[in-house]
Amino acid sequence: MTKKEIRQEVRQAMLAISLEDRQAYEASLWQDLQAYLSANPIKSIAFFYGFGGELRTPLMIERLMDQFQILLPRIQANYQLSFHPYHRGDVLETAYKGLKQPLADSPQWQANQIDLMIVPGLAFDLSGYRIGYGGGYYDRYLLNFPGKTLSIVYPEQVLPDLSPVMENYDQKIDRIIVAEILKKKKGEY
Repeated sequence: MTKKEIRQEVRQAMLAISLEDRQAYEASLWQDLQAYLSANPIKSIAFFYGFGGELRTPLMIERLMDQFQILLPRIQANYQLSFHPYHRGDVLETAYKGLKQPLADSPQWQANQIDLMIVPGLAFDLSGYRIGYGGGYYDRYLLNFPGKTLSIVYPEQVLPDLSPVMENYDQKIDRIIVAEILKKKKGEY
């Protein structure tokens, strides 16, 4: 299977996740993310603003803002990313493929100022390989990123082994957290 075929298959699987399962997955991921953050000395988190069939991150971001400096990516020329602080009430603009990003005049942080990057993608394996959306934006940024990397994903995004389709520029993720279906108690996320 090629990267293109994997992207197509996983994208369809993500779109097919029921609302009930999506909510249960997000509750699981939220619990696991909180546990990870509690166990690691982290002050700043580069997150992503999920859209389409991706993990719905806005509520997670909102909940983390009181404890951590949150940064969001902005697409730059030549398939590059920059990361910018995001605060409650900040205006985001819509960019390529519906991506929400900080405004061009917002301050930019350097890679060495970011403790943790939560990396999006379509497909992952448990050894840390990931397939993104095909632009290589995160792979370019991660090449010189000194902080920790983490991806939080739905089970539908996890495949047994992506190594056969990986290329020399593909960057591995330090840790993958996979959602589980949890029985929710009334009033929980």
